[in-house]
Amino acid sequence: MFNKLNSTQSFDVIFIGTSMINIFEAIYQSHSGKKVLMVDVQEDIGGSWKTLNLFKLRNVENAIHYFLKDSNGLFFMKDILKWDIVESKCKFKSFHLGLNLYVNLSYKSFLAILLQKLIEFKKKNDFKVKNFIDLFYEIKNSINKKSFYVAGGSNEMLSKTKKYIDKVSIKKKFKCKINNVYVNTENKYVQIQTNLGDFVTKKLFI
Repeated sequence: MFNKLNSTQSFDVIFIGTSMINIFEAIYQSHSGKKVLMVDVQEDIGGSWKTLNLFKLRNVENAIHYFLKDSNGLFFMKDILKWDIVESKCKFKSFHLGLNLYVNLSYKSFLAILLQKLIEFKKKNDFKVKNFIDLFYEIKNSINKKSFYVAGGSNEMLSKTKKYIDKVSIKKKFKCKINNVYVNTENKYVQIQTNLGDFVTKKLFI
């Protein structure tokens, strides 16, 4: 049974997880004058952006990350966050040719886009003239489409982002396991029960 907590354990906003998007939103909420708490089951910030050590490989990213070209987004990352943004040139589409044979093609090459679409047409049995006309325009637009990423990967992103999160008044709880979540619709608050104590908030980000 949940009991309403005192104000010292109450927050305007609580974030479950410390992924990159949550971090930026938490910084924004803190700058807006909100009392913010971030909780994470891991030992440090990062969430899915944290790297892994697998076998003898260190700092392996556990997902595929890249940024599509957007002038506002790239400006923010390069000029405000000071991330070293570079074009992603080693990005491929992999095709299974049967047995244990695979071929890797540059993701924006004519052949890669054509093969991917033909495979989709075959799966849907959708070989219509209109689809091939649309395919021509898609190939034309995709060949010059660039994507970008940070030269130092997510390690660089997180290390530089830590400097921003340390400058604002955000309370952080690590090794924090959530046991229960209670939503009080009548009084409009959320209470989370964890191994480090219980917390109340007006708004919860997951």
